[in-house]
Amino acid sequence: MTDLNTTDQALDIQRYVELGVDCSSSYIQVVDESLNFVYLNRAIFGKDSPESMLGRSVEGILEGSESKRLQRILKAVMRTGKPRVFDIGITENKKMRWYKTTASVIKKGDIVLGAL
Repeated sequence: MTDLNTTDQALDIQRYVELGVDCSSSYIQVVDESLNFVYLNRAIFGKDSPESMLGRSVEGILEGSESKRLQRILKAVMRTGKPRVFDIGITENKKMRWYKTTASVIKKGDIVLGAL
C-alpha cells in the first residue's frame, strides 16, 4: 500500500481518478441542486467537448415524459439521499432505446451539492 502522507501524492491520485472518470466508457454526468450540468465526461461526446453542456439544465435533453421523469428522479435522490437505479428511454434514429442508469446524491457533510 502506498503511503499517502504528502499533498503531492494525494493530488496525483486525485488527477488519476479525474482522468479515469473522464476517459470512462460510461456516461457520467453531475448536476447541481438546480439540475444544471456541472460536469460531463467525454463518453457520450467522443472527440467533441462536453463543455458546451456545462450550466445547461437537464430539462429538454430528453423528449417529453422522459425528461420530466429524469428531473423527478434526480430531485428525489437529492431529497432522500438514497441512490436509485432506473431505466431511461432515449430516442436514437427514431427508435426508443432503454439504458440502465444510476443516480446518487453528492454531499459534503450534510449539505447536498447535487447528483451523479
